[in-house]
Amino acid sequence: MSYSRRIERPGFHELNPFIDYEDPLNLSSGNPTLNPEFTNSYEFGITSIFNTTTLTANAFYRQTDGVINNIRVLLDSNVTMSRPENMLNNKSLGMELNAQQELFSWWKFDASCSYYKFMVSGSYIDSSRGLYKTVDLNSSNYSWNVRFNTNVSYEKTLDFQLTGYYNGPTRNAQSSVKDMYSMDLGIKWSILDAVRQSISD
Repeated sequence: MSYSRRIERPGFHELNPFIDYEDPLNLSSGNPTLNPEFTNSYEFGITSIFNTTTLTANAFYRQTDGVINNIRVLLDSNVTMSRPENMLNNKSLGMELNAQQELFSWWKFDASCSYYKFMVSGSYIDSSRGLYKTVDLNSSNYSWNVRFNTNVSYEKTLDFQLTGYYNGPTRNAQSSVKDMYSMDLGIKWSILDAVRQSISD
């Protein structure tokens, strides 16, 4: 079982009050009144080891207070303004599974997947067009992600690594994010070790 508390402070760009006019129809600015985010995380996990296989299951609950979201308001019929605001909180509740497997002494594989419910709640003051009103923003959705990594070694001097990642679609306070995925291939050759091995042979 574990508990952690994390603070994340807004960056310079998020605090910069000057308006960016690069796109005259979609203005943006920072917010110098932003407060830091505070995240409380609770986790409970179980790990089982079977010969060369390690399986881990984790249940988690995380709540971020004062979460920073970009809020977009309509200034007139054509122009919008986007700026970061502190929302009330966001919460995520879910489970993660992780597996590590040494298939052979030269081939290792690990993968993880998680499924969770994500909830955002909060409000902001809409002062556009001379109107000052409180707008409530609440969102709730389910999402998932998958990661894997495999590493193959050849004669202790050459390593091949393949990694992959997929994140399902999610919703924030005012927007939705499409699914994202990537895959990377890496090769590492230890030249000096190869030379020493050839000399010793």
